[in-house]
Amino acid sequence: MLLALLLACAPAPAPACTDEAPTEGGIKATIDGVVWAAVVQWNLAGTGIQFTSAQKDGYRISLVALVDDQGRTAAESLEELPATFLLQDSSGSASVTPEQGESSATSKGGGGSLSIAEQVDDDLVGCFSFTAGTSSGTEVLVEAGSFWASPLAL
Repeated sequence: MLLALLLACAPAPAPACTDEAPTEGGIKATIDGVVWAAVVQWNLAGTGIQFTSAQKDGYRISLVALVDDQGRTAAESLEELPATFLLQDSSGSASVTPEQGESSATSKGGGGSLSIAEQVDDDLVGCFSFTAGTSSGTEVLVEAGSFWASPLAL
């Protein structure tokens, strides 16, 4: 019984694509070389999964997972994690929205990837990196991203 309680309270391990475990309910990344962190929530949108951060320190990040690298929908992939999604074309997307200025998206940049490593109760833990572009041709580099996302409370 004590072992089960300890395992239930144990923090999520670091996903394979990052050295550090994310903070519960948090998202962090390096945006154009600057460390950034916020809170994040996830929700099912049809058969896809959307991760949306709060606006913090000048940015908001949105990640959309649609079809993983094995051809499963994001909803199906939750049944057997881990799952990796390309953030381009029909597999998924990502965007960075600044408080001021032009938003950037992977549809106008170099793309990237999102990995959902595991589910902890109702939370999802994983990591991401991508290059997003703006309509004017500026690129935003998002590296070493990790999240421990809580479900969206409706």
